[in-house]
Amino acid sequence: MIRSIINFVLIVGLAAAGVYGVNQFKSSRIKLKERTDYTRDSVMVEPYTVQTVTVSDSGVFKGVTEAYRQTRLGAEIAGKATYVKPQARVGEEVKKGEVLVRLDTELLELDLERLKSSLSSGELSVKAAEADVTRLEHDLEIARENLEVAKRLHERNVELYQNGNISESDMDRSRLELLGGRKAVQTGEDALVSAKISIERAREELKVLSVQISQVEMRIEKSRVKAPFDGTIAQKNCEEGEYVNPASPLFIIQSREKLYFTARVPAEEIGRIRKNDVTVQLYDLREHELHGRIEHIGLVSDPRTRTYVVKVVLDNRKLSLRPGMFGTVEVPLPAREFSPGIPTRSVLNDGGESYVYVIEDKTAAIRYIETGEVEGGMVEVESGLEDGEVIATSGFDMLTPGGTVEFVRIDRGTGE
Repeated sequence: MIRSIINFVLIVGLAAAGVYGVNQFKSSRIKLKERTDYTRDSVMVEPYTVQTVTVSDSGVFKGVTEAYRQTRLGAEIAGKATYVKPQARVGEEVKKGEVLVRLDTELLELDLERLKSSLSSGELSVKAAEADVTRLEHDLEIARENLEVAKRLHERNVELYQNGNISESDMDRSRLELLGGRKAVQTGEDALVSAKISIERAREELKVLSVQISQVEMRIEKSRVKAPFDGTIAQKNCEEGEYVNPASPLFIIQSREKLYFTARVPAEEIGRIRKNDVTVQLYDLREHELHGRIEHIGLVSDPRTRTYVVKVVLDNRKLSLRPGMFGTVEVPLPAREFSPGIPTRSVLNDGGESYVYVIEDKTAAIRYIETGEVEGGMVEVESGLEDGEVIATSGFDMLTPGGTVEFVRIDRGTGE
């Protein structure tokens, strides 16, 4: 019984295999006939007339968003932080000029008070000295007038003495009065000079005090760490009560209303980059295209990657973007001239060598060529083709050297 079942299964299997084989054979005959019938006719190809072409393209480069403006904010003097703004946390916004940290200024305040007191005393002393100078100038003027009177009297007394009209004692008294007048003038002049020197010294001391006061006030001002611009706290490294020094950054502040998209451009492309409008696509915001403008093109390459930095400014007034978002930027590149140029789809490969099908009198012939740069779907031909020659850009699965062709549509090169 079992043997009968096995025989039945074998017979059915052989029958099915025979039917499948016949069908495959018929199918292959049909396909072969179809292909044979097709190759007997001319091959339909799309032609292209070789010519000089101007091609334009755009480059796509990877990059990442970065802060448009960032500062490592620190204290300009050393000291103990007596105040740290309670709301100064990472992610919080700050306004330009807002005090974030204040350092201990008790000793500076005492020093400032002492200097100001000295300045006030010095100013009073200068005013008193100026009054003395005024008085001395007045006294000197009177002494000089008295001296002139004494001179005239003495001259008259000399004449009277020579005529015997006054005694020797009267003449001696006249001489003494003249000498006294001269001495009074000399004393007044010396006193005035000394007073003026003293007042100049006092004024110089006031200038020194003013400078010292300005320096202390500046140190007090520097004890207040203020936000340099409107932005967001990206990092905080300070707590109230800590001792800080100028070498330690207390905050990192970043601007938000604008961002940079920083891309790396290969050395062979950087010469074609211009400060133009560009399109940025961020991986995290694929549904949104961002538009910006190139603001900075690097002048020095990275020696490891041989790439240059290109910075694109992005508008972020809605604050939807953050630093550290990766994406790509599409940069329009200047048009280039290929003389001649042909479509890349027309170039075939034979063991590493490039060739095309040249059409002459509707007959196809293989022509090996040397190609150059590729851009915008076109490739530059360095040798092997001349302007005006016609090549095939399709139908390669049926083309053979020496085969006849028919043009499938209008030649885009000549418009014929």
